[in-house]
Amino acid sequence: MHLPTTNSGTKGHLNISNVGPRFGATKLAAGAPHIRAFCECVGMCAIRGALTLALLSALLLCAMPASAAPFAYVTNANSNNVSVIDIATNTVVGIIPVGKAPVGIGITPNGAFAYVVNNGSNTVSVIATAAGAVVATVRVGRIGDVSGINSAAAVTPNGAFVYVTNYLANIVSVIDTTTNKVVATVPTTNPICVAITPDGSYAYVVNDNADTVSVIATATNTVVATAPVGSGPQGVAITPDGSYAYVANRLSNTVTVIATATNTVVATIPGLAYPAQVAITPDGAFTYVTTADSDAVSVIATATNTVVDTVPVESWDIGLAMTPDGAFVYVENQNSNAVSVIATATNTVVATVSVGSAPLWAAFTPSYRTATTTTLSSSPNPSTYGEPVTFTATVSSSEGAPPDGETVSFMKGKKLLGTGTLSGGSATFTTSTLKVGTTTVKAVYGGDSNLGNSTSKPVKQVVE
Repeated sequence: MHLPTTNSGTKGHLNISNVGPRFGATKLAAGAPHIRAFCECVGMCAIRGALTLALLSALLLCAMPASAAPFAYVTNANSNNVSVIDIATNTVVGIIPVGKAPVGIGITPNGAFAYVVNNGSNTVSVIATAAGAVVATVRVGRIGDVSGINSAAAVTPNGAFVYVTNYLANIVSVIDTTTNKVVATVPTTNPICVAITPDGSYAYVVNDNADTVSVIATATNTVVATAPVGSGPQGVAITPDGSYAYVANRLSNTVTVIATATNTVVATIPGLAYPAQVAITPDGAFTYVTTADSDAVSVIATATNTVVDTVPVESWDIGLAMTPDGAFVYVENQNSNAVSVIATATNTVVATVSVGSAPLWAAFTPSYRTATTTTLSSSPNPSTYGEPVTFTATVSSSEGAPPDGETVSFMKGKKLLGTGTLSGGSATFTTSTLKVGTTTVKAVYGGDSNLGNSTSKPVKQVVE
C-alpha cells in the first residue's frame, strides 16, 4: 500500500508566526502552555546539547500543569515531522522534525515521551513532549517502503515497553523505555499495526499479507494465538474492557471482531469502503473507522456491531485517534493535509486543522482536566402541543460547578435545539415548538481549559 504523491510541506522548522522560546533547532509556540512552563521551570529560554532522559522525567512534573487539555501529535509522512495540536483551541502550536517518512506514533501514559516510527529511516524517534524535541533515536528492523503505511507503535499501559511493527523485517521490535534499546523481537508476517490490551498482557498484531492477527504474550514475547481476519487487514483497536479486538480489513471492506477470551472471530461487519484505522470510545459503546474510499468515518455500535452513522470528512482519511475523554475523534486526511475533528456527541465535524504533508497517524498526551458530570431534566413531561417545555442541565465536578457564563448545548441527535448559559452550575432552555410524539434530548457541556466535557443521559420528552 502506497501514499499518493502530495505537495511537500515545511520541513525541519516551525512555520508559525507567534513563537516563543527555542529548544535546540525547534521553535515553540507561545500558545503551548506546557512547553512554556517547562522553560520557566528550568529558568532559561534555550537548552542546547544533549538532554538526559532522567533530567526530562524529573522536570516533567513542573513542565505539565495540573489542569491542561491534551495535545495531539500528528505524523506527517511527506514533511518528515510531527505537528503538535492544542486541542483546546485546535491550533498547531509546534512542529517537531523527526526521521524520514514518519507514520506510527505512541505516547507514554504519563505523556512524557512520544515514540515516532520512521518508515524511511528504519528508526524510532523519541520526543520529549515537554521540550518539544527528539532526545533519542532507536534503530529497529526494516519497516517498509518510504511511502508505505507499514508501521505502528503501541505503548504498554505501565509505560515500560513500546511495541513497533517492522513490516519488511517480519518482526515486532520491543523497546525498553528506560534505556530506549530493543530488548526483544517477535517474528510475525508483514506486521502493519499493533494494539495492547488494557491490562498489558497481550499485544494484538495485524499481519497484512497473511490476513491474520498474531497474539503476543507480553510476559514472554511469544506468539500464543493466531486469528484469521479479512483481506488486507490494517488497523486494530481493543475495547476498554479488553473483551474484543476490532480489526479493519481494507481490501475486503470489512471489520472483523475478535473475542479476546478465545481469540475467535465473533462478528464481521461488511459494507465499509477501504476501512483503515479504528478507535473505540472509552465507554466501549462505539467504534469509529476511517473509510478512505468514501472520505468518511463510519460509526459502529458495538452492542449490535452495525454501522449507525457516517461522518463525511476530507480526502483519503487514513488514520484517526480518540481524545482521552472520548469527546472528539481526530481524523488524518492524507490527501488534504488536514485533520478533521469530529465531536462524538453529535458525530459532526466541528473543526479542520491544517498540518504537514500526508498526515497519517495521531496520538494524545493525557488529559489533566477535571472530569465533569452533566444531568438533564425537563418540565412538564409529558406536555401538550404548543406548551412551553423547560430543559434544565446541571453540570458538576469534584472542583465544584463550572464558571458562570459558560454554555450548555441542548441537542436532538445532531440538531442543536438551543443553548443555555450556566449560572451556579445550571443552565436552562425553553421551547414550545416540539412536535407531537417523543423527542429525545441530550445536554452537552463542552468543558474548558480546566474542566472536561460531558454529555447527559438522554431525556425522552413526550408531547401529547
